[in-house]
Amino acid sequence: MEASLKIENILRHSRAASIAPPVIGRIFYVGRPFAQWTEIRRNLGDRNLDVRDAGALPDAAELAQIDLVVVGHSSGLRESHETCGDIRRLGFQGPILLLTHADDTVGRILGLESGADAWCAADADARSLVAQIRALIRREQTHRVIQSPSKLRAGKFVLDSASREVAIDQERFDLTTLEFELLWNLAQYAGEIMSRERLAQLMGYDSGSLEGRAIDTAVARLRNHLGRVHAAQIRTIRGVGYMLCVHSMFELQAQ
Repeated sequence: MEASLKIENILRHSRAASIAPPVIGRIFYVGRPFAQWTEIRRNLGDRNLDVRDAGALPDAAELAQIDLVVVGHSSGLRESHETCGDIRRLGFQGPILLLTHADDTVGRILGLESGADAWCAADADARSLVAQIRALIRREQTHRVIQSPSKLRAGKFVLDSASREVAIDQERFDLTTLEFELLWNLAQYAGEIMSRERLAQLMGYDSGSLEGRAIDTAVARLRNHLGRVHAAQIRTIRGVGYMLCVHSMFELQAQ
C-alpha cells in the first residue's frame, strides 16, 4: 500500500512538471543590465513572458522567434539608437522599446527615428515599465498573422498565408479559414503548450466568443482534414489546451 502511494505521488509530480504554464510572449533584452532589470525580469516571468538577456545583438533567426525587443544601455561602442537600426536591418518587424535616461532627449529622438516604437526612462517605476512592455506585446500579437511573413514552416508543415495553403511532404490540404488560422497559430509556437484562451486571443476573437468546447471542435475538424498520421502531431494537453509537435523548431521564411 505504501509503495503504491509513493508511485502515485511520483506520477502526480511528474505530470505537473511536464505541463508548464504556456508562454504568451517572448522578449529579448539587448544591452547592459541596470538597477531595476532583475525585478522587471521577474515580474514579466510571473506573467508567463519568456525574457532572454541577449547582451549583444541577436541574429535574424533568433529575432524571428521574438515578440518584442527591449534596447537598454549601449553595449560596447554601439549607441542605443544604432542598435535599434541594426535590429530593423535584420528584418525584425515587431515592436522595439527603447530605454533611455529621462533627460536624454536627443538619444530618444534618434532611437525613435532609427526604428524604436516607444521609449521609457530606465529609472521609471518598474510596474510602469512592465505594463508598457505587456501593452506593446498585446498590440503585436493582435496583428501577428497579418504582419508575419507569408510562409511559415514547422517541421514538415509548410503554411502559406497568402494562398491559405498547407503542405506536408508535398501533399496539399484544403482547410477552412478557421482551421488554417488555428494551425498557423499552433505552428508559430510549435513545441509549446497553447491554452484554449490563448489560441482564441491570437486568432483575434473577443474573450469568450471562441473558447473551451469551440476550440476543441475546431481542433477536431482540423485533425479530420489532416488525416490520422498528421493529426497525431496536434497533441492534446488535458485541462490546458494543445501543442503542435514537430521534429525541429519552426522557422519563419519570407516569401
